[in-house]
Amino acid sequence: MAPWLPAQASEAQAVLTLLEGDATVVIGPRAYAAAPGARLPAGAMVETDAKTSLLRLEWPSGAVLDLGPATRVMLRLPQVYLLQGWAKQSQATVAPGQLSSAFDVQAFKGVLVSQVDGNTTVLFAESGDKQVNVRRSGKPLTLQASQAALFGADGVAQTLPRPPAAWLQNIPRAFRDTLPPRAGQFKGPPPVLKPRAVLSYAALQPWLTAEAPVRRDFPARFADLLQDPEFRRGVIAHLGQHPEWEATLNPPGRLKAKPKPKPAAIVSTDPEAPR
Repeated sequence: MAPWLPAQASEAQAVLTLLEGDATVVIGPRAYAAAPGARLPAGAMVETDAKTSLLRLEWPSGAVLDLGPATRVMLRLPQVYLLQGWAKQSQATVAPGQLSSAFDVQAFKGVLVSQVDGNTTVLFAESGDKQVNVRRSGKPLTLQASQAALFGADGVAQTLPRPPAAWLQNIPRAFRDTLPPRAGQFKGPPPVLKPRAVLSYAALQPWLTAEAPVRRDFPARFADLLQDPEFRRGVIAHLGQHPEWEATLNPPGRLKAKPKPKPAAIVSTDPEAPR
C-alpha cells in the first residue's frame, strides 16, 4: 500500500483554468467559491457540484486534470487523491499519478479516466500504458492503452480489453472533447476568492472519515473549527471513525478543570441559635 505523502512546499501550484458550474475549494481550513485563475496550493481540496459539467486544473508541467460532477479530490500537485467522482488526467510527459482507497497509479504519460463512486471504481487507460498497484491486495497490474480495470467491493481488480459500454455512456460529456491548454490566459495576479460559510462537520465528514493516511494531518489543519459547538459535537460523536482527533480534543498534559468546592457548613457559636 502506497503511503499518502505530504506535498512539498516547492511543488508548483495548479491553476484553475475552466469552470462550467459551481465548485468549492478548501485551502487550509477555509472554504471558497472556485473561480477561474485561482492558484491551488498543496493539500487543497476541490469539490464540484452535482450539476457541474467540468472543472479543469493545469500545472506548469503541462499536466491537466478535468473533474466531472459530484467529485472530491485533494491535490498533491500534481498527484491527485480521488475520494469521489470523475477525473480525467492528461499528461504529455511522465508525471505523478493518481491515488484512491482502491488503487495507486504510478507516474505515467497519456490519458487516464477514473471513477470512484460507492462500490464502483473504474480505471480506463484512454492512451498510454499505466502501472497500477491494487491497494487491497498489494498486487500490481499493467493497463495497456484502451484497457480498463474494474474494482469490486472487495477491492479485487478485473482487467478488461475495453471499458463496459454502459460505463462509457456515463462518462461526463465534457470528457469526450480535447480542449486546448488555457493556463496561458492566467498570467496575471490570481483572483480574490469569495469565502464560503465556515466549514461544518457534515461538509467535511467525507474527508474526515477517509482512510487514515489521508486524514492524519486534519486535526492540526482544522483544529480551529472545534470552536464551533456543532463541529465539536460531530467530531466527538464520530470519534471512532477518526481517533486521531482524540489528542486535539484532549491535549496531553492539559489540566482538567477542578470541581468547585462545596460551600462549608455555617456553624454558629451562639448557643441559642438553631442548628
